[in-house]
Amino acid sequence: ELNQCGPCCKQNGPSLFLFIFILLIFSLRGRFSVITLCRDSETSQVFAAKITPYQAEQRQLVLREYQLLKRLHHPHLVQLHTAYITSRYLVLVEELCPGKELLYSLSARYKLLVQILSAVDYLHSRRVIHLDLKSDNMLFSFLFLLFTGKYN
Repeated sequence: ELNQCGPCCKQNGPSLFLFIFILLIFSLRGRFSVITLCRDSETSQVFAAKITPYQAEQRQLVLREYQLLKRLHHPHLVQLHTAYITSRYLVLVEELCPGKELLYSLSARYKLLVQILSAVDYLHSRRVIHLDLKSDNMLFSFLFLLFTGKYN
C-alpha cells in the first residue's frame, strides 16, 4: 500500500519529479528500467534516476522494491535518495556511481572480492537475495565497490 511508503515516496508523480530534478542525459536501458542522470534543481547534486514502467497488477511488486531499497544501508550498496510513483511509473533516485563497471577493472581482485562478499552477506542478513549478481551490475566509486541490480 502506497501509504506505507513514507515521506520519501511521493505520489505526485513525474511532474513533481521533473520540477525537483532536471533530467541530464539518457544513460542506460535495462530489461525493465531506464537509468538516466538527473540533477536536483535546488542543490545541483547529481543522481541516477531508475525509471521503471509497470502495469496496475505489478504495483505491489514495484512498491516492494522501493520498500526493500529504503531499508538497505551498507557502504558497498548504492543508496536510495528518494522515490516517486505514479499509476504507470516508479522513479527511484539513487546515489550516482560514476566509476567503471567491474568488468573493466580486475586489478584489485582481493579487495573487490571482500567488498562483494561483505555486501552480499549484508543482503542475506536482511533476508534479501540479489537476483542478478554479475560484473555488469557492479560499479566502482573511488575505492569502494557499489552495485545495483534486481533484489528479491
